[in-house]
Amino acid sequence: MAIENASMYEITSGGGTITVDVTQPIPDFIGLYSSTTFSLAGDWSLEFSATPPAGTKIVVGIQLQSVTLNFHTIEIFGNHLSQTQMRIGGGCFEIHYLGGTSIWVNVPAPSQNETLGGGAINDDSLPLSKLTGMTSAQIILADGSNVAQAVTMSGDATIDASGALAIGSGKVTNTHLAGSIARTKLASGTADRVLTNNGAGAYTELAQLTAKLGGLGVDNSGATGFVTFNAGTASVNAFTDTNHVNVSFETGYVGDFKVKMGFAGTVTSAYAFLTKTIGAVDAVITIKNNAGTTMGSITFTASDAKGTAQTVAISANNTFSAGDVLTFTTSGGSTTGEALVSYSFTRNS
Repeated sequence: MAIENASMYEITSGGGTITVDVTQPIPDFIGLYSSTTFSLAGDWSLEFSATPPAGTKIVVGIQLQSVTLNFHTIEIFGNHLSQTQMRIGGGCFEIHYLGGTSIWVNVPAPSQNETLGGGAINDDSLPLSKLTGMTSAQIILADGSNVAQAVTMSGDATIDASGALAIGSGKVTNTHLAGSIARTKLASGTADRVLTNNGAGAYTELAQLTAKLGGLGVDNSGATGFVTFNAGTASVNAFTDTNHVNVSFETGYVGDFKVKMGFAGTVTSAYAFLTKTIGAVDAVITIKNNAGTTMGSITFTASDAKGTAQTVAISANNTFSAGDVLTFTTSGGSTTGEALVSYSFTRNS
């Protein structure tokens, strides 16, 4: 066929659209070419402005350098060229337009609905947008017959349309985590508390361990003294106790009687009981701390009989430390008389 009207168009990397105006004389030859080697950055198409007259015949000649589709398309009057069918080095296709149907003659380019074998699709030439038959959040997976299928992920984990994977509740078991969890990954609890199991076997926190768990069940951080139990309930308190010392007002024995303390504490009171009658003069027992300072005294009246008792409350100069010496000094009594002194104290160590 003789060429009477021809048009030439350059295909460039940016893509674009060339429109053939059917209201003007339609060229019987259209040449497409590229002057450089590139990868398409956008779709490119050649199309009619409207339905062309029946009987329209056009020869499309293609002369391209090395052009990579790069997931884009080159479309000629509604038909896409594949990577191989762009005919590097040149080629001509002829199209006849008959009553709304385009017919390609002479090695036609594949239409959009034509099935292609895998060998006809070049590497990196098929955009994902061309895949169909899938719904939101599905993935492609080979079935039991090794055929790719669109499936919805299920079971222990699911995936959404953004690709976010979610592990189902209760799906991570001890087998998955054995020996792999650092303590820093556990959520922080309350400071200075003990982690244990409650009556239902669930983890719980305790401020103090109960006696059943080997503790006392009380906060002893500010306590001073000794652990005591009352009906199984533990507490910390100071011990109150009493020691005894014999003193004398007899000639040759009257004077200082000393007791060394093996622990710390506070003297709270003293009680004296005559074990021998006092003479004709009042008798005094003076109680002193380790420094020799008086903390209290007990006085018996002259001639008080055996069995007479006196007591005194002590509240001053009355603390002592382990190793301190308490002194009980006797005076008076007219050279006769003896007593047993009981002194009470609170023990702190």
